[in-house]
Amino acid sequence: MKKILLSLVALCCAMTAGAQAVLPQTATLQAGDETTVFTGANALVEAVAAAPVTGEGVITLSGGQFNNVTLDKVVAIYGSGYVNLPDRDIYDTFVSVIAIKLPAEIAAPHNIKIVGIRIGLISIEAELDGLAVSKCNLNEIRGNAKATHVVVTQCIGCNSFIGMHDLLVQNSHGSFSAVTPLNNESTILFDHCILTSTSCYDISRFTCTNSIVLTRCVTSIERFHYCIITNQDNLDASPISDNNWFRTDEDAQLANLFTDGTNLDFTTTRTFTLKKPEKFVGNDGTPVGVNGAGRQWTIIPETPLTKDLQVIVDGTNLNVTYETEVR
Repeated sequence: MKKILLSLVALCCAMTAGAQAVLPQTATLQAGDETTVFTGANALVEAVAAAPVTGEGVITLSGGQFNNVTLDKVVAIYGSGYVNLPDRDIYDTFVSVIAIKLPAEIAAPHNIKIVGIRIGLISIEAELDGLAVSKCNLNEIRGNAKATHVVVTQCIGCNSFIGMHDLLVQNSHGSFSAVTPLNNESTILFDHCILTSTSCYDISRFTCTNSIVLTRCVTSIERFHYCIITNQDNLDASPISDNNWFRTDEDAQLANLFTDGTNLDFTTTRTFTLKKPEKFVGNDGTPVGVNGAGRQWTIIPETPLTKDLQVIVDGTNLNVTYETEVR
């Protein structure tokens, strides 16, 4: 039988016998057969502290803003989503800073998972092997230590990737305005993405494939293959780039590219469907852009949604009820 425990710190002053309370921010920790519910802005911090060191902890967050947290254990964290969609009863989960600092004694691979959260910064503070970030609004990942097998999938934001060593960003949308490798051996790949920035830096070094790119100052150490470059005639500055489409092709111009808009702006209703997917085919045989590589662009996390979590005090008993549904 699954045990259900509840952190009462946030509730003790607010509840009386026989009363019903709708909880504030909640973090539900599942570890084996035991489920523990923490409440309040510090709920995520408390859930991580209570998670087992064995790496089997799964934390599900409600909507709302949570305090900054340091991950010193291998966990999977699922938020409610990164945008507010009231018609679907989805409200975003926000954490300003998630720092990752695993002790050296935790053996690799680590395989931390973060899904469905609006995040200001993920800061990697110790060597890490395995980080999967998906369906997030992600402003920045900063590598202050060597991180391998970092994969970002179907995210928005994607402004900065600083000090990255082994990074794959796929089917994502953002400015990608600041990108720097950790060292000369580092590998950074953007695949099936939309890059909206017009700026670049001399120290930027990455490869971009099967993507849609707004005009940018292309440097000689940036590589573009099978990309739609929407506002340039060529890539003379990057002679190793090849098989791209430019604004000289009328079908590649923003006014003619998509079925649902004439720009690269993100909205909650955009699909970024190409008018001519059969023409703009990438090196993997699928359409260029965020709907390629076997994925369809969607902003809804594919995780169960916990909602209407309530507590009822009945004498000496504390009854917890909640609903779950598939998004």
